[in-house]
Amino acid sequence: MNKVFKQSIFLAIVVSFASIVLTSCLKDKKEDYLNVSPTSLYFEWGDGYFNAQRVSISSNYTIWQGSSISTSSGWCHYLIDVGSQTLSIWPDENTSSSSRSASVVISAGTLQRTIEVHQKGMTALSAPSISATLYNMPDGPPPDGNMNYHVGITWNSIYGFAGYRVYRSNSANGTYSQIGSNTTNTFYDDYNPHKGENYYKVKAFVNSNESEFSNYVFIYVPE
Repeated sequence: MNKVFKQSIFLAIVVSFASIVLTSCLKDKKEDYLNVSPTSLYFEWGDGYFNAQRVSISSNYTIWQGSSISTSSGWCHYLIDVGSQTLSIWPDENTSSSSRSASVVISAGTLQRTIEVHQKGMTALSAPSISATLYNMPDGPPPDGNMNYHVGITWNSIYGFAGYRVYRSNSANGTYSQIGSNTTNTFYDDYNPHKGENYYKVKAFVNSNESEFSNYVFIYVPE
């Protein structure tokens, strides 16, 4: 066997081995992937850090090293949990009357995923819905000593608000004045209603912000 023939055989073996290695590497190479769930989050206007929602991330990239995360708005925040490979997302309180939206973008290599974040505005929440009942007081006169009737007003609770204010008028479209003090309850007893027509409305509030007026309820107090 001459020298040239031996070199040819050796070269063929090297090329064949390299081809096998390359084929094996190509077979072992997995396609890059980046998955997030859910891709849309919804928050109430008063939600904050303690109302954070979690997004699960799966990828062949190490999320906290081989990727970047950004948010399109300063009111939307996130925190990475390395152990569970999740992203916690929460908003600031929305003191505007308008709802708002932002995007959180996760990029890894050439892949990119977007999480849409939506938050209600303050008045996007419905105002309280109220009802009223006229009560007779058989056990004696009320505190003002003038009448033997009082009006009990109740309403539904509204998420995120600190309390409620009760208003009264002597006509449906008249001027409504607050009666009594602010309350955290969902009921109020008016022990000094007007004789005749009484119209009641309720507002929910937090800090210096108020909801819209509720519907009105009508009670007639006998003369």
